[in-house]
Amino acid sequence: MKLKPSTILFITSFIPIPVFKIIARLGDATLNQARVAVVSGLILAGIQVMLSRHYLKHSNYLERAFLGFLAAGTVWAFMAPEHIASIFVHHSTALLYFVLFLTTLVPQLFGYDSFTFSIAKQMAPEVVWNTPQFRTINLHLTYFWSGIFTRTDDPLTGGGLVEDGQGRDQPSQGLDGRPFHGRGRYEHPPENGGALSPSRKKTGKR
Repeated sequence: MKLKPSTILFITSFIPIPVFKIIARLGDATLNQARVAVVSGLILAGIQVMLSRHYLKHSNYLERAFLGFLAAGTVWAFMAPEHIASIFVHHSTALLYFVLFLTTLVPQLFGYDSFTFSIAKQMAPEVVWNTPQFRTINLHLTYFWSGIFTRTDDPLTGGGLVEDGQGRDQPSQGLDGRPFHGRGRYEHPPENGGALSPSRKKTGKR
């Protein structure tokens, strides 16, 4: 069975991000490694958008979201001071999920086609595009994906999980450097002469 150009391009639209993640997470995550990864992903995302516009005469939200994320990441990794660029190095997955969350939530709020609708149009016959059922189903699917992309638990503000050098989720740190799980819960008690931890203050236990 011969695949349609729209199907092939839909499959290849996912390639830039895995390439970026694989390169960025080989061994210990470093700024130089992140720079190579984000430029590689940006080149692939740019090629993807150009091919879609050439063969399909348009690009979908997913392709533009990946291109925008990688373009912003490239500027961030190369132009920002090292201590600020390191935020992108260690939180790239959370930032990507945030971009995808906005991509699935914002367009329909401003009257544009929903996230899955723009993709489904590439596969469904044009006769069904403007039917209420087709639009309603895709709107529900879009909000479902919005919920999926909110799985990160506030990792940038010290309330969830962050990535270690091998791409594994680890507890983020509080201001005193101890592992912090959010909502006042520390992994180890403080070495402060017996002062109460945030979680112990709630229960009154020492």
